[in-house]
This record gives sequence, C-alpha cells and structure tokens, in this order.
Amino acid sequence: LPALAGVCLAVPAIRASRGRERAGLIALTLALLTWQLGDWTFSYYEYFSSARMPFPSVADALYYAGYVAVLAAVPLLVLPARRLRDRRWIIDAAMLMLVAGAAAWEYLVHPIIRQEGRTAFSAAVALGYPLFNVGLLGVLVVALYATPRPYSRRTLVLFAACAVQVVTESLYTYVVTVSQYNNIGDPLEVGWLAAYLLIGIFFVLPAEPLADRVMRDEDDWRSLVGLLVPYAVVLPVGVVAIVESVRGGASPAIVGAVAAIGLLVVARQIMTLRQNKAMLRAADANQRELRRGSSTLRATLEATADGIAVVDRQGGPLHVNQRFRDIWGFPRELLEARDHTALHAFMAAQMADPSQFITDADAIIAERVDSPDAIQLLDGRTMERFLRPLVIDGDLIGHVLSVRDISERVHAERELHRSEDRFRTLLQAAGSVIIAMAVDGRILEFNTAAETMFRVRRGDAVGNDAIGLLVEEERRGEFRAMFESVLAGHDLVAAEIQTTDGDGSLRTAHWNVTRWLDAEGRPAGVIAAGIDISDRKRAEEQLRATLDELSLSKAKLDENSKQLEYALAAEREHARTDPLTGALNHGAISEVLAARLADTRPEAAAFSLVMIDVDGMKAVNDTYGHHAGDRVLLAVSGALSRSGAVVGRYGGDEFIAMLDGADRATAQRYCDAVEDELESVVLTDPGTGHHIPANVSLGVAVYPDEAETVADLIRLSDSAMYAFKRERQRPTGGDGAGAGHVGDDRSAKMVGELVPLLTAPGAGRTA
Repeated sequence: LPALAGVCLAVPAIRASRGRERAGLIALTLALLTWQLGDWTFSYYEYFSSARMPFPSVADALYYAGYVAVLAAVPLLVLPARRLRDRRWIIDAAMLMLVAGAAAWEYLVHPIIRQEGRTAFSAAVALGYPLFNVGLLGVLVVALYATPRPYSRRTLVLFAACAVQVVTESLYTYVVTVSQYNNIGDPLEVGWLAAYLLIGIFFVLPAEPLADRVMRDEDDWRSLVGLLVPYAVVLPVGVVAIVESVRGGASPAIVGAVAAIGLLVVARQIMTLRQNKAMLRAADANQRELRRGSSTLRATLEATADGIAVVDRQGGPLHVNQRFRDIWGFPRELLEARDHTALHAFMAAQMADPSQFITDADAIIAERVDSPDAIQLLDGRTMERFLRPLVIDGDLIGHVLSVRDISERVHAERELHRSEDRFRTLLQAAGSVIIAMAVDGRILEFNTAAETMFRVRRGDAVGNDAIGLLVEEERRGEFRAMFESVLAGHDLVAAEIQTTDGDGSLRTAHWNVTRWLDAEGRPAGVIAAGIDISDRKRAEEQLRATLDELSLSKAKLDENSKQLEYALAAEREHARTDPLTGALNHGAISEVLAARLADTRPEAAAFSLVMIDVDGMKAVNDTYGHHAGDRVLLAVSGALSRSGAVVGRYGGDEFIAMLDGADRATAQRYCDAVEDELESVVLTDPGTGHHIPANVSLGVAVYPDEAETVADLIRLSDSAMYAFKRERQRPTGGDGAGAGHVGDDRSAKMVGELVPLLTAPGAGRTA
C-alpha cells in the first residue's frame, strides 16, 4: 500500500515538473511500481501457488528494473547541472561497484556456489543485489559530495529513503545468507515500508531549484577528494590481489576487477585531463575578458563626471580617476606614495571641519555599509561623498569613494526653500481661502483664511482627503466628479459652491479652481482659491424675506397701476381713433404722415398717399338718414383697411390711406381692389328696400416722386380725387386716378359736388 500511495502522489508532482526533474520523478515512480510488482509476484508464490518460487524469477527482473530506475532518478533529482554534466561520478560509482562485486564474489557468492551447487547464472543474479546496493550507496556518496550545502528538505528525504533501502537490502542479503528469512512478519519489512513511505513524502514536498553553487572553501577540499577517489578505490583491490597471490594465486574475479578498475581509472584521468584543459581555456578567456572589462571600467571611470577613487581596506588608493585628482588637486608623488593618512590629511586641509572629516572617513572605512554624506570645503564648494564597500566572495577588499560637486544644486535648493518660505508667507497672509490638493485629493496646503472659514486647523487638514473632510456625504460624488473635471483641464471660474465647516455648518464661497502641472506637463494637483460669501448670502436671505413681505403691497400697487395704464392706453387710443369707423382720426393720421417723412432710412424712402371721398354722402344722409350714412362709412373704412394700408378719417366723408413702399402702379392696384370690394357690398334701407350706394372717388400722390411735403401730398391727391370724380361723369373715361399738378384749378371740386346728385338712389349703380 505505501508503494501504491507513492505512485498516486507522484502523478501531480510529475505534471507540475519540467525537464530533467520530470525525468527523475518518472524514474523514481517506475522504481516504486516495479518493486511493488516484484513484491506481488513474490507474494503470489508464497500465498497462492503450490509451486516453490524459482530463482531467478520474474520478481528478480522487476527488482533489478527498480534499482536501475533509482540509480537514474537520484542524480537527476539532486545533482546540480554542472555536476550532472561531469560524467566522472558514473565512473566512480562503477569502480565502487566493481570493488564490492569482486569482494562479494570472492568471499561470499563463490563459496556459496561451491557449497550449494548453484549455476553461474543464478549466482550472478544473486550477486546483482549487493552490487546494486553498493552502486546506490556510491551514487548517494557522490550526491552528498556534489550537492551544495545546506541540503534541501526534499534532498534529505530522498537520501534517507535510499539509505533505508540500501541498509534493508543489505540486511536481507545477510539474513538469507547465514540463516532463514521469515516471509510473514519479519522486522525487515518495516525497512522497505519506511523507504516507500519516505519516497511518497518526497513527492509531496514542494520542488526547490537545484543549486549550482558551493562554498569556495569546500571547492578546494572537493577537488582534492576528486583526485584521490580513483586511487582510494584501487588500493583495496590491489591489497586483495596481493594477499590472494601470496595465498596461492588470485582468482579470475580479482584479476578481472583489477583490470577493469585500471581501465576505468585511465578513462577517468583522461576525462579529468580534458576537463582541466577546458578549464584552462576558460581561464584564459576569462583573463582576456577580465582585461577587457578592466580597460572598459577604467575608461568609464575616466569618462564620468564624478571623482572616483578605489581604495584598499586601509584607505590607500588603488585607482583614482582624473576628475578626482582635479577636485582635490593631489600632487602625483602623494598618490604614488599611497599613504592613506597623508591623503586624508591633504583632503582634510581643504575642509571646513577637518577633524570631523578624518573621524568620519576612518569610521566609514571600518564598516561594510554604504555611507552617503555632504562635506563643506573652505572655498565654499559643497561635495557629496558616497563611500561603498567593495566586497568579493564575502570578503571586504576595499571601498569605492565617489565625490560630486553639488554646490550649484545646494544653492538651487536653498533658493527653492527661500521661495517656498515666501510662498507660504504669502499664502498665509492672503485674505482669500486657498487650498492646494494632490491628484489623489489629499490636502497639501491650507492657509489661515481656510482655517477661519472651515474651523479646521491646518495640522488637522493637511494630508487628509479634502472632499471627505469639507463636503457633506451626500454631495461627495458630485465634488469628486468636479475634481476630476478640473484635473482634465476644465477650470472653474467664480463658481458658487457650498461646503461644510468643522461644526457641520454650510459655508458658501465663490471659487476659482484650476490645476497645476509638474515639470513633465502632467497634472500634479489642484489649487482652489475662494472668497467666503456666507455672511453675504445670509444678508441676501434676510433681504429676500423683507422683499417678500413688501411684495404683497407691491402686488396691489401693481394691479392698480395696470388698471390705470389700461385706462390711459384706452384713452390714448380713443383720442387717436375715429369712434365710428375705428380708423385713425385727423390728428393721428397727420402725425403718422409727419413721422413717415421724418424717417430717413433707405427702406422707408417711398410711399403713396390715397385720398378717398365717399360719393353722394349728403344725399344718403338726407334720403335714408344718418344711420344709413354711418353704415356706408363703415363699409368704406373696411374696404380701405387692406394690404397693410394705414387708414385715417381725414374729416366728414373723406379718408386718407398711406401705402408704405408703394409706387403709383401698386397704389392703382390698391384703388381698383377697393372699388371692386365696394361694388360687392350690398346695403339696403330696411324701410323702403332701396339699395344704398357705397361709391368712392380716389386720388393718388407718390412720395417723393410727385410731392415732398405732407401738405403737397394732400393737395395733389385731393386734386387727383376730384379729377377722378369729373372723369367718372364723362361717357368714356380714362385713368382718372392720375395726379395732376398742385396748381390745377378748383373746377374739379365744383364738378365733384355734382357727383352725389348723379349717384343718388336710382340715378346710378347700386353698391
């Protein structure tokens, strides 16, 4: 069961591994599987078969396969890559197996063969078990020898599993050789179970990287051991061969082992020689690379702007670049003497505090820590000194001293500090509230006015989130969106924003909010400058309340004022219109004409004036009454009020129509349209049933082509109107609406007085 459990535990470990580690895990899993199959085969013959288990059998083949898999797995899993590539460890293990095999054959297996009469093949199979144990032991020794310290937990578990397996198998070989092995309940079974259990634990433990590093002091010892291994192996075989020769002659096994080991020693030494040659070539290449690197390093040191000196453990100069010499002005002979005390004294003489410099330098050199500091020279320069320990393979061999002139930087930093102090002074003295925030919303500056407004001390504000500290919770999302918008470049100007103070009271201020950028042009934060208008807002609220109280009285006053305005407007309108027809009265139409002539705009240059007289008005009044005459006047006023004409009752039965922008042709079309509309009007006297005529005479005058004053326009249109009356009485009439001249005789008016007689009821057309 432990072996099967180990196989199951190996599956996830194999899937998670790669490369040679996966190959080693697969080999170790195969070892467990073959050993388990061998145990099952042995148990079958022991418990289920009536036949005695043969030797050798299938179980031996499975056990052999398991040993081969383990011998492959251990190096793949624990040896570093460079040790695994060195095949000498295989020869070492083979020599160990030859020595053990020769000894086991000569003193253990061969006597048993002669005593029990076994075949050579079965003896060879029996010999394989101690040989494999010795081989596995040899691999363990090589692995312990080649694997870096400290060993990982995984490596120790695998070593323990293999060691338990070797010890158990060796005890088993001894027991079956000198006595009888009990197949059921023998204590040796605990050893195999323990080995299987340890291999299962090995699969569970996390994988660790295989190290290629060993300690330097161990390398020398291991190289010595590597040289002595072949001879240490040959020695016991040689002793055995000599002893056997003295006793009567060495057996073929001893002779063969000696010959094979000799060949393996020669092969190993050839491999060692080839490896040494490769190492020499690599050392030459490293020397050349080292010289090139040294030249490059020296060129780099000379090209740098810093003064650099490499000193030994006592402070003596190993290398000093030209910049270092220029900074300190060292004489050549002083550098060549390499007296660190004199060098320190020469440098200290240029220091503002020489004693402290020497004390600090000695203390720094004695330590293994980086030590940056600044030193002040007597000439006013400031130097940045940086001393770094130079450690190779864990040993302190010196220090690297770097010196840089930072006088300009120190001066700039001082000026920057002064500027910052001035800025903070101005910031605190400013009457406006000023808050500087980082891009994450943390408060960087919080001036005195801000402390007063928000009732928060600067020490409690700086470093805290501005929105979380100064804005009520339900509005924080709005303010964060506003903050992000400003960071994106959308400034706020004179924005009225409400915030809360330290007591939770609302504060109102006018804010100008903008971002500032760093040296690379990226947003570095936001600056908000505001003026507290909370008191003004409270005053406005009080004033608004007072105004609300006055609004009721003002509403009544406004109502009375509106009624008065309506009355005045009605009165003004009544004063400008004719009460009967609704047309403008004489005064209003006269004002309109005067204003029209005073308009100097180009588009207001031309218009036409039409004079209209109601024909036979006196006869209508006398015949049908004034009520019928009023109906005629209303009909005429309605017909004239068309096409945008401004109509006014000039007096009695006379009307004036002003046609804005109309020339003579347009005015004539207007007159024709008026006549056509009046012809369609039917007025009937209710008493007699007679038709009441509604006829008009029209005269046109055009401004400014025919007249340039109001008086001339009226006279000219009036003359044209009476000429029209005269023309209407002729049998064949022409265009009587045309204008004559201002000086025409007034006979037209006399003729016009006769028109009503001609247009009396029954005398002419009915309209």
